[in-house]
Amino acid sequence: MKNFNKDVVIAINHFESDTPNEIETLKAWCKENSYPFAFTDGFIKGQEGCIELARKVLSVLENSKETKLNFTYNMNDSIKTKIEKIAKNIYRAGSVEYSELAEEQIKEYEKRGYNDFYVCIAKTPQSLSDNAKLMNVPENHTLHVKRINLSTGARFLVPITGSILTMPGLPKVPAAVKMEESDGD
Repeated sequence: MKNFNKDVVIAINHFESDTPNEIETLKAWCKENSYPFAFTDGFIKGQEGCIELARKVLSVLENSKETKLNFTYNMNDSIKTKIEKIAKNIYRAGSVEYSELAEEQIKEYEKRGYNDFYVCIAKTPQSLSDNAKLMNVPENHTLHVKRINLSTGARFLVPITGSILTMPGLPKVPAAVKMEESDGD
């Protein structure tokens, strides 16, 4: 996050399965490394569980110096360069490998003029890699790009890495809104 040249606040997002020791270890690490942090319990307590985080963010914003945002890539970079800059500078990958399909898609997207689209990589939430078993922040791993989804309306290219399930888009009014309660007839 320091690459962006902006102050950060670490949200310790509490889950019921977290042990007190795990939480204290994370708090101690944040203190040792001088990172501002806040405990958040929004999943269990709703908005009341997020007040500490909101206050911490406001405090950091009020005390932050104005700095220029560093972007990970330039919009004029090639599609591969954008992917590789994210992989190496954010995910700490040593290299990126593309499937035959991904290579074909990149050529087609460049031919169709989608080079200036944003890149948002879809990967496992368990790791900063495409492998859920590489815990925490692995370094010098290979990021495997299987295919690249195109979202023309949003101007996004979404490289799909590893085994990941992506969510479908929903219409303005999802079908669930129109469902009626049945009396069992």
